[in-house]
Amino acid sequence: MLRTFSSLPKQRRAATGLLLSLSLIVPLAACSQSSDQQTASPDSSASASSSSSASSASSASSAPSSETATSSESAQAEVPAQDENYPQAEQLKDAKTVSTDAAEVKEVNGLVNSYEQTLSSVPSAPEGSADTASSDSGQPRQFLDEATMDSINKVAVDNAAEEYAASAAEYAQNGWHYEGTSTVVGSPKVAEGTYQGKRARFVEVCLDSSQVKTKDSSGRELQSGGKRALNIYTLVESDGTWKIAQHDFPNNPDC
Repeated sequence: MLRTFSSLPKQRRAATGLLLSLSLIVPLAACSQSSDQQTASPDSSASASSSSSASSASSASSAPSSETATSSESAQAEVPAQDENYPQAEQLKDAKTVSTDAAEVKEVNGLVNSYEQTLSSVPSAPEGSADTASSDSGQPRQFLDEATMDSINKVAVDNAAEEYAASAAEYAQNGWHYEGTSTVVGSPKVAEGTYQGKRARFVEVCLDSSQVKTKDSSGRELQSGGKRALNIYTLVESDGTWKIAQHDFPNNPDC
């Protein structure tokens, strides 16, 4: 996925379980033939009573204490929420909600789709380039052709351009193929501010990538995460058009 669309940065998810079991062991003791005969003929009502007691004990041991459950829920409720750590968190916290047809949202969706189309046509890097990448991983652009870099520079600048180049290089080195495009759903948020001294737009969107597939060089579909995720895009004007300057995720990207 692309980070939604198979991207690199930031990402976060846990579960625990408890199994209680009860074993009932009945020891057998043999003293003499006459003792055995006495033990072998227990009163039927006493036997039923013993069985009922064991069953009650088992049920009592297995049933969770409502007091313990309440205490656990209370402890979870007291855990403070984590502060968002992406730069636009303050502006987007009280940002207005807009429709998916809003101009800013369409702008973001178009830029994302353009990058996805670039990923779908990334040529495979020459054989052996993956080994070179391990010693020179800071230069992903060297594994991309000029056409791919031009396409990336048309939709992204600064951090986002580096992120997209690194992701495209990963596709090139592994011979992966990207299919499909993502769609904005839900209730996007839009805010305005500045980024590195430039006028900027901050757009939070839920991207649905259910139509996206990533396949390896053999054509097998790779495992991916959830099909929907919240993405935060910072847009700035560059060369007369809006481009993605930064791409982030909130602490909880589910949407």
